[in-house]
Amino acid sequence: DANAPFSNPAGLGWIEHQEFTSGYSRLYLGLWDSSNLGTGFLGFTQPLRYRRKHMGSLGIGWLNFSLVQFYSEDTVSLAYGKELMPQWLPNFYGGLSAKILKHTFKLGADPTAQANPFFKTYGTQSSAIDLDLGLLYRRPSGYSLGYHVSHVNRPNIGLKDPEPIDMAQEFGFAYHKPKSNITLDLFRQRKEQSIKAGAERWVLDGKMAARAGIIFGNHDLRQVTIGFGLRAQS
Repeated sequence: DANAPFSNPAGLGWIEHQEFTSGYSRLYLGLWDSSNLGTGFLGFTQPLRYRRKHMGSLGIGWLNFSLVQFYSEDTVSLAYGKELMPQWLPNFYGGLSAKILKHTFKLGADPTAQANPFFKTYGTQSSAIDLDLGLLYRRPSGYSLGYHVSHVNRPNIGLKDPEPIDMAQEFGFAYHKPKSNITLDLFRQRKEQSIKAGAERWVLDGKMAARAGIIFGNHDLRQVTIGFGLRAQS
């Protein structure tokens, strides 16, 4: 879907219609210092055709994380994905995304930071170009396999000293059916490792969905989520 520029650009290859997505989440409500943390995103995909033949799709996106009045991280992505070998290996897709990363320290609300000689010397913004690669294989029976490498070029986002972002790798498996979905994701970035799993089941003639997810990783990472969805029909 339109999230592919950030999750796996290869997923753009099988999108044959325009899509738009957006969202915003307020994080960690009720912090003792009343900090306002949030994340938002926008995404859009545009299929490409030549003489009615699908030539893959372009995707653009914007992702933001912010500590309001103090700090923000912005990512703008341009991605492309297409089927690589339709004659020899159908349903095998590849993708590439180029991203601009920008980190900004906002000093207007912090008099102490304004007087800090570090920011006067090295500025309050850093930016870098980031590259991701992805592969995706989809079976007509409902199985999918994906591989995503992010930060291939290890972009440096440091203000003074080098702060390269380590390359990260993800391998994913998914099983899709009209009334159910199962996903499994393995993640590794230097010393960080995690396993994510999720399931969705539609009931009541497709009007309600039950969902659950788990995350396990090193450094005592443990997380369980449970939710549901409703589908309205006019």
